[in-house]
Amino acid sequence: ETLQVRDQLVTVQSDLDVAGRMQQSILPKVFPEIPGYQVFANMARARKVAGDFFDVINLEGGRVGVTIADVSGMGVPAALFMMVSRTLMKVSAMHSSGPADVLEEVNGLLQADNNAAMFVTVLYAVLHPRTGVLQYANGGHHPPLIVHADGSSTSLPTLGEMALGVIPESSYRQETVSLAPGDIAVLYTDGVIDARNASDEVFGTERLQGIFAKRQPQGAREASQSIFDAVHTFSGDTPQSDDIACVIVQREP
Repeated sequence: ETLQVRDQLVTVQSDLDVAGRMQQSILPKVFPEIPGYQVFANMARARKVAGDFFDVINLEGGRVGVTIADVSGMGVPAALFMMVSRTLMKVSAMHSSGPADVLEEVNGLLQADNNAAMFVTVLYAVLHPRTGVLQYANGGHHPPLIVHADGSSTSLPTLGEMALGVIPESSYRQETVSLAPGDIAVLYTDGVIDARNASDEVFGTERLQGIFAKRQPQGAREASQSIFDAVHTFSGDTPQSDDIACVIVQREP
C-alpha cells in the first residue's frame, strides 16, 4: 500500500511539473521592441503551478497592451482559472477599443460559467508610444506605481471596480496617465507587497517605493530584478507564500 501511495504521489508530482512548464511556456519571454521604451516582465511561482499571470502584446496602430493579474486561491484550481483568464484577456484585447471594454467583456465571459465562484483581479493598460499616454482600467487589482526620473514615485488612484468573474455586467472606468521621459510604470501582484519576513512584517508599498528612491535602474530588466532581489532579501529564509509577478514599462530618458 505504501508503494502504491508513493507511485501515486510521483505521478501527481510529475503532472504538476508538466502543468507548471506549460504555464510558463505561455507567458511571454520576448517583449516588443518599442523605440524610446523598454518593457520587461517576470514571475516567481510559490508552488508548482501559479495563479498570477502577465502578458504584453502588440496592438494595432503601434499600441502595446499590458496585463497583470492575480487569480483567487492557489494550486490547480487557480492555475486552470489563470489559463482561461489569460486566453480571454488576450483575445479580447486584440479586437476591443479600450481597456475598460476589455475588462467588461472578459468579466461577462468569466462570470457566465463560473460555478466554482472564482475571480481574478486584473490591471490592463494600453501604451501609446508616440504620446507617452498609458490608458488603463482596473478590476480590483493593485494600482500601478509610477516612478519618476528623480526617484520619487506616485501610486495611481484605486478606481474601486470589482474583480472579474464576480458580478455580471460590471462596468469599468478608463483612466489615463502620461509617462514623461525617464518615468517607469510598475505593475505588480500582491505577492510583492504582502511578502513577509521571519518577524511577520510585510514588505509593503513603502519598501517598494524605496527601491527606486535609492537608485534609478538602468532599464526595465534591471528595475524588475531590483524588485525581486529586494523582496527575497527582505523575506530571507521565510518560505514564499504567494506568487510574485511584475511588469515594467519604462520610457527612456
